[in-house]
Amino acid sequence: MAKTEVRTCFNCSEHIPPETEHFIIDGDPYCKECVEVREYTACQYYLDGEFMGDSENDDRVDHIQDYDDEYEEEKLYKCIKEFSIDMYDSDENLIENEQKVILIGSTWERQDYSSMSDVRLQSELGWLEVADETLDTHFVEI
Repeated sequence: MAKTEVRTCFNCSEHIPPETEHFIIDGDPYCKECVEVREYTACQYYLDGEFMGDSENDDRVDHIQDYDDEYEEEKLYKCIKEFSIDMYDSDENLIENEQKVILIGSTWERQDYSSMSDVRLQSELGWLEVADETLDTHFVEI
């Protein structure tokens, strides 16, 4: 299972929520409180007084406006009610007479896509797809 990563400012370690204005400098995220913007005919960007770049001809800094921010936090779920599901191979074909028991306490990460049901969940145990009703009755978001 992929480790859940929360986007944090590389300078102050504060959480940067989705749809929030922020900066990317040398590939790292920074909150707008840490980056000083000095306007001239374009903008210059300073981090703790050190010039980091400008808005003209500079590939080091990207100013991400809140309406352009497409970051989404990963959603994690914990199983609260044991159940069994049918097993599928890597090509999503049903494996006859084989089931997997989903144990109470197991942690699952919601994926962006689902091909066979409403929701796809991934963990170190593999993946599973469940209906919205099963998600609501057998899991809690953590």
